[in-house]
Amino acid sequence: MKAIEVCTNRFDDDTKSSFVDLYTKVDSGATAESILQEQQQSEVEGDSQSESDDSEDDSDATSAV
Repeated sequence: MKAIEVCTNRFDDDTKSSFVDLYTKVDSGATAESILQEQQQSEVEGDSQSESDDSEDDSDATSAV
């Protein structure tokens, strides 16, 4: 599942959906909803991590001055 998420991140939503649908046909244990939900969760986690990275960069710049 993680590999599908990572591979489809660079595509628009319609293309992601198409890949997920294709994958669910190949892997009968996977569902499109579960893949898309995991992908959305990883995007939210990625956004929160990038925000914390930005704040760390700001504090490093302040302490270096």
